[in-house]
Amino acid sequence: MVIKYLKRALIDLNNIAEYIALDNPEAAKKVITGLKISIDLLLSTPNIGRSGRVNGTRELIKSHYIIPYRIVKYEIQILRVFDTSQKPPKQW
Repeated sequence: MVIKYLKRALIDLNNIAEYIALDNPEAAKKVITGLKISIDLLLSTPNIGRSGRVNGTRELIKSHYIIPYRIVKYEIQILRVFDTSQKPPKQW
């Protein structure tokens, strides 16, 4: 298995980092590192996340972030990364 971040997920991570870095650049690094460590856990336990809101997906929860993903053959595709305090995106 490999993890693949889809373009929208990479944009989400960048936006999260930029927003947190406005107040605390070091905290931004820690949050992004923590999210990536949690995502890497999917390599050993790909079904660890709950059933997703969108058919065929699962959702990994890390603190107050939701990380929707899907498993396609030997690839874990990270679809998005979003904060639960925000409205969920209309599309994964």
